[in-house]
Amino acid sequence: MNRIKFSLIGIKSVFAIWGMLLLPIATTNAADPLTSDQKKVFEELIRDYLIKNPDIILKSMEKLREREHLLQRKAAIEKLTSNKANIFKHPMTPTTGNMNADVTLVEFFDYQCGYCKQVAGSLIKLIENDKKLRVVWKELPILGPNSRFAATAAMAAKKQGKYLTFHVALMKSRGQLSPEVIMRTAGKVGLDVAKLREDMDDPQINDYLDETIGLAQSLGIRSIPAFIIGKRIIPGALGLDQLKSYISEERKPRS
Repeated sequence: MNRIKFSLIGIKSVFAIWGMLLLPIATTNAADPLTSDQKKVFEELIRDYLIKNPDIILKSMEKLREREHLLQRKAAIEKLTSNKANIFKHPMTPTTGNMNADVTLVEFFDYQCGYCKQVAGSLIKLIENDKKLRVVWKELPILGPNSRFAATAAMAAKKQGKYLTFHVALMKSRGQLSPEVIMRTAGKVGLDVAKLREDMDDPQINDYLDETIGLAQSLGIRSIPAFIIGKRIIPGALGLDQLKSYISEERKPRS
């Protein structure tokens, strides 16, 4: 994907340079088009010029990449600002850590996502070791009915005060999740399974999960796991050191 983007930027740069070189002729001879021989000569001149001055293309590509990055960053900040309440302050969203934290980390995840399971341990280590961090858990059940069942059960477990315990147990579960496995896991962590089933029928949970899926779509989140740290939306399975780096960056004083 990066190679494709790189090539497209390169093509744009070449056309931009070509356009600049063509401009003098186009403006002075608009009514007198070039002959085929003249075009051939001119194309050879451009090709020779670019071969002798490749740094022009490289510099143009760098500028375009910088501009693209700034535009993406600006768009992300605008999306985060307009959805701030639903991201950070939704009353139904489970949270862990310091409620007066200096940094809040948000994770969008699915219990059947292998990459989400991969980063789960790192997040728990962060919570245990970073007492100034707050983690917001955004259930994003997009991998089928069993994902939805697991997310619904996790949200219902919150009513018994065991959300994080159940969350960790589900993330540690290996193999495909099924309603039977999910309920068996609930019993193992001390949840009242009968009450859990009853609470899972709460229509507010269903509405909340639909709302979270809509929120992810509005933020442009198309894969899981995905994180929000400060004013950054970061997709992918980040390692512990990467997460620490983003958190440290967020804690740096703003000039």
